[in-house]
Amino acid sequence: MRRLIVTAIIVFSPAVVLLPIANGSRSASVERSNLAAIFNGNYQQISDQFGTVSRTAFDASGHRIGVQIGRYDPSSPNRMTVEMIYLEPDDEHPQGQAFDGAGNPTPLH
Repeated sequence: MRRLIVTAIIVFSPAVVLLPIANGSRSASVERSNLAAIFNGNYQQISDQFGTVSRTAFDASGHRIGVQIGRYDPSSPNRMTVEMIYLEPDDEHPQGQAFDGAGNPTPLH
């Protein structure tokens, strides 16, 4: 049962982050967020039997800030190679933000 719940979290986390997107597309913000500060603070990291890793960051009140998705790599920091990052919507970015593994902004479609 626990594996089923963990797998569901990993599979549905990126989809939940993208739900607030309205019709049309926008280009990602040129200004970069401090992703290291966000994802090296209060977070929960989960991996599955296929090597997929999900790290969810939370603020001080326990609300989700964003999700990193990647693959298991024992030689990388936090044993994870990040492939995509999704940040929750805020006042400056009402549709949220997306970044590739290198931290470069990616447009949300």
